[in-house]
Amino acid sequence: PAGGTLARLARQIPYTAAMEIVLGGEPVSAEFALRWGLVSRVVPHADTVPVAIETAQRVAQAAPLALALAKQVVVTTSGVPLAEAYAVEAAAMATVMATEDAREGPLAFLEKRPPRWSGR
Repeated sequence: PAGGTLARLARQIPYTAAMEIVLGGEPVSAEFALRWGLVSRVVPHADTVPVAIETAQRVAQAAPLALALAKQVVVTTSGVPLAEAYAVEAAAMATVMATEDAREGPLAFLEKRPPRWSGR
């Protein structure tokens, strides 16, 4: 394992499951990966591409700046004390709420139309 696997795996899944993966050296099944949160879902092979496209389309419908900041907050606050994580989240929320997109979302909802995100 490389690329941070050894340093991060036991922080992301239970210690015993991480050690089974690391010390066992065997590929893990889809069911194992799902049970321990390594993947969010398992679908039949034939459905892989359609499900991936559906997921990508759903994500693409959201406000791009809000998505980027949400991802940034999740990544940068992993493993930090909660008080610090809350501060980072609050700063990101303040940034998002000051955007044109923050006004566009509720307006689109009221007008019963899809939002037109500007990324600003």
